[in-house]
Amino acid sequence: MEYPAFMGHSVGRWEGGTLVVDTVGIKEGTWLDSNGLEHSGKLQLTERFQKTGPDIIKYTVTYTDPVFFTKPWSLTVDLKRLTDTRLIEYVCMENEKDL
Repeated sequence: MEYPAFMGHSVGRWEGGTLVVDTVGIKEGTWLDSNGLEHSGKLQLTERFQKTGPDIIKYTVTYTDPVFFTKPWSLTVDLKRLTDTRLIEYVCMENEKDL
């Protein structure tokens, strides 16, 4: 990827009823989790979103990075719709200097 970005560059496509999103070009120096799991510039994420019920989406992400991992690995979680709630704004603190 010629121009890495903080969140990378994503392209989505439908495979039947599953939305598949491939992401590459994620800026090195970012983490995959809040514990500091690193990655290289060769990281590729493949995310799958599949509706499995009226209020559930099965989310699977596969991490492929030949520099940091010996083989691709995946994580799957069921995302459940919340009712009687609202989303709250999240402000990125990446450049916060006053902390």
